[in-house]
Parts: sequence; C-alpha cells; structure tokens
Amino acid sequence: MARGRAGRVLRRLPRPRARHRAARRRERAPLQHRLRDRDGAPARDRDRDRPRAPLAEGADRPSRSRCRGRSGGSLLPLAGAGLRRRARAASACAWLLLASTGASAHLPDTGLGPLADGALHLFLSFDDLLAVVAMAVLASQHDEATAQRAAGALPAAWLAGGLAGFAAGKAYLPASATSLSLIALGVLVAAGRRLPRALVTALAVAAGLAHGLFNGAALATARHDGMALAGIVGAALVVTTLIVAPGLRLQATGARIAMRVAGSWIAAIGLLSLGWTLSGRL
Repeated sequence: MARGRAGRVLRRLPRPRARHRAARRRERAPLQHRLRDRDGAPARDRDRDRPRAPLAEGADRPSRSRCRGRSGGSLLPLAGAGLRRRARAASACAWLLLASTGASAHLPDTGLGPLADGALHLFLSFDDLLAVVAMAVLASQHDEATAQRAAGALPAAWLAGGLAGFAAGKAYLPASATSLSLIALGVLVAAGRRLPRALVTALAVAAGLAHGLFNGAALATARHDGMALAGIVGAALVVTTLIVAPGLRLQATGARIAMRVAGSWIAAIGLLSLGWTLSGRL
C-alpha cells in the first residue's frame, strides 16, 4: 500500500458504490446484519453478487438484529391447534366417563355372587371411584397417623351409610351431594395444604356416609342382596390402601405436583357432574 503524506500510513480508500456491484446502503443490513458482532465471515474479494436474503420481510426492509444469547423467537410455542385438539380429547373423555355413571347405576351381574357384583360396581360407578381416589390422595398428603385414620374411617363410614340407606330405602340427601363431595375433595387435593387430623377424618366420614347412603338406597330400590354392599365397601378399602400406602412414601416434588394436578382434574369432573345433575341429565 502506498504511503501518503507525512503522518499517514494508509491511503484513504474509496467507499464501495453500486456501480462496483456492491450492496446499496439499505440492502446491507439484510445481507450481513451480524457482521458487526464479529459473528459472521466477511465477503471474499470481488464476490459481492449475493442473492436476496430469503428471510427478508419485504423488498427493502432490513432484517432485525438479534442480541447475543437469545434465540429471537417467542417464549412460548405457538401450538394453538395442538392444544385445542388435546383439550377437545380431554373434554370428550370426561363427558364419556361422566355418561358412564348413569349407565352403571344398576348392580352388574358377574355370575360370581353379590359380593363380586358389589366390588365390580365400585369400578363402574365413576363418582364413587373418584371419591375414593380423591380421599386416598388427600390422606397420603399428610402424615402417616392421619392417613391411617382417614383410610380406616372412609370404608367404615361407607358401610354405616350403606346400611342406613339400605334400611330406609332412600338416601335423604340431594342428588348433587356426590358431585359436591368430588369438588370439595378435588379442591383440597389441588391446594396441597396440610389440614388438621380431625378435619381429614371428618372429611373421610362425610364422604363415606354420603356415598354409602346412595349405594344402600340404590340396592334397596333394586332389591339386590345386601352382601353387595359388603363388596362395595371391601373394594373401597382395597383401593384406599393401594393409594395411601405408596403415597406416603412419595416425597419427591414431581410426585406431589402430580397429586395436585389429579386433584384439579377431579374437581373439574365434579363440576361437570354437578352441572349434569342440576340440568336433570343424571
């Protein structure tokens, strides 16, 4: 490079112009917007004939520069269609499960006797099964003594309520009582707060009495054998034990969050069941 006048080392070079096939000033940003961050390779000598940037949003609109360490995209994925499909599938499953409640109101005939018929009835009666699951999960969120007391109080109260309903032939409770129990238990499970031992036991007794009254009244109305009530209570005891025993050992944060999510779903299904009951569909 030629030396100029004294005090200067480099000669002043001319600015690249359009006639030299260089990019115009308003086109430089879309071509090499990251060159100033030292994050791109410079163009080779006399190799300035580049195609237009494929991601440019318009004819002469410069591309936006991105900061270092950021992806430049949105924080949340725009998966609206997928979320809507999953929400519709979950709603359809909830409605189908709720519809099965009315279909399983009668005692199934397994051919193995009234005891087995009653045990199967618990798994076909969706509101009863959800009440047992919700109460068992709520008990497992507390200490071992509280969980054991609730696990014993639920089937005992279920049996007492069933005997009272079977003897009276009616439940003496509104039809929405079971839906309200699902809502209350689901909300408490979703909250994940520690409750007094007496309150947890009282909730187990209330849930057992309410559902037992309806079971006993339904058995008396359909003139089924009273041994079916023992099958229902036995199945409730087994389900409660199978949930409470491992639930007490689940102390991980993920397991606790999963319990609370299950409680929110139970509360939501209880709301749907309550709406069906109030509208006269159940």
